[in-house]
Amino acid sequence: MRRGHAGLPALLVVGSLALAGCSGGSSGPTADPSAPPSSPAPSPDAVAAADWLGGQLTDGLVVNEQYDVADVGLSIDVALGLADVDPVTAAAVGDAVTEPRTLAGYVGDPDTAAYAGATAKAAVLATTLDLDPTDVGGLDLPARLEGLVSTEGPTVGRVVDAGPDDFANVVGQTFAVRALDGAGDGDLADDVSAFLVQQQCDDGGFRSTFSAPRAADQGCGDADVPDTDTTALAVVALLGRDDDEKAAAAAEEALSWLLAEQGDDGSFAGGVVGAQDDPEPNANSTGLAGQALALAGEDDAAGQAARWVSGLQVDADAPGPLAEEVGAVAYDQDALDRGAGQGITVPQQDQWRRTTAQAVLALAAVPGA
Repeated sequence: MRRGHAGLPALLVVGSLALAGCSGGSSGPTADPSAPPSSPAPSPDAVAAADWLGGQLTDGLVVNEQYDVADVGLSIDVALGLADVDPVTAAAVGDAVTEPRTLAGYVGDPDTAAYAGATAKAAVLATTLDLDPTDVGGLDLPARLEGLVSTEGPTVGRVVDAGPDDFANVVGQTFAVRALDGAGDGDLADDVSAFLVQQQCDDGGFRSTFSAPRAADQGCGDADVPDTDTTALAVVALLGRDDDEKAAAAAEEALSWLLAEQGDDGSFAGGVVGAQDDPEPNANSTGLAGQALALAGEDDAAGQAARWVSGLQVDADAPGPLAEEVGAVAYDQDALDRGAGQGITVPQQDQWRRTTAQAVLALAAVPGA
């Protein structure tokens, strides 16, 4: 097992479409020896999950049929999950998300209410799909994000929503690190990364919520407990920072925490660890953690996570109502059993879609899983 930055997938670098299996040219002895090696083919499980997710789109977006509304945030999750497995569908989602009216509605208006996490996430999508984040849907997303970062007092580097309410959290902070790194905004990216590192708890995990804006201490406190999903996303963000020793050290500690939290079967419990007496494992958290472990070169642990996730995936032999849902990944065993009896009902669609979008990250990160 190794830890390092080599082989980071398209999720963290510009040019994902070129890296996702689009090698081109010949593959024999006449191939250009100076050309970079093509990415390993995604596993059949990852391809099946991608195919199912593609079938959940309406004009490039995930539409919540229960409330008849397009879920732009979930659509971005789908595109990020598919970037290395099905770049054509990922690009189609990107086109739909970056349609000017759709994008403006998602990130908000700085003069009324603007959302830092959404802005950062949209910017990460742009760089992942090899788009110019400074001109997406008529918006300069990095510039928008810069205006949503605190520059004063103990909250320097913290992302902040503009408007009457502030819903910003540590998950949005992780996307902000990636967005500003991708845009080449060095100084501000350093501040945003440093504030993210402050959210790390003593045991290495990351909490999910910030301190009160006026609190003198903006770091993880004794009353805070780490969150699996946030910790995994923090690892992804921090591993993408070149020549940042504090980020590297924080990522190493977070990885140690994740490894300690992984079940013997490869799974991870979701939510805030310690908030429940016996938190149950789920494919959403295991997918995010599996991706982080793979990025860090923890191949054995990542493979175990991917195999556990695949155990909750609907396969070609699925009986009854799930026979039409091949590739979908259930949140947990209860959800899989319920689906076997009644299929994926409209009220359950959201959970299946969110879970599969996160689970495919682990499946795609381990090609042979």
